[in-house]
Amino acid sequence: MDERRIQEIHTLLNTGVVGDQFTGEPLDGEVQELQQWWRAIWHAIDHDREQPIWKVVNAGMEDPVQWCEELAGSIIDEYRWRRAEYPRETSPFKEARDKVWERFDDLRNRIIAFRE
Repeated sequence: MDERRIQEIHTLLNTGVVGDQFTGEPLDGEVQELQQWWRAIWHAIDHDREQPIWKVVNAGMEDPVQWCEELAGSIIDEYRWRRAEYPRETSPFKEARDKVWERFDDLRNRIIAFRE
């Protein structure tokens, strides 16, 4: 992945902006949820390894940082697809996003189970 793409992905993750604009509905909801995951993951990595998210991720050797970056890249591609006025229903990016969201759903369920 080239440096420009990485910077673009991290900008979306940290600010919710693609280029110089917010993504807009309905992608805003996805971006906001993704940003919550991004912040929680980095908080656990940098400050609090006692958080359930860190313990679950560490035990499973998962890489949710990579998931966040992958999902952000797909959201950026979807945003550009829509800006080009291609039909949403023919988007080639939704399936890829859904697969990553499934990983996060599984992670959420494992965190809940870990807390119980």
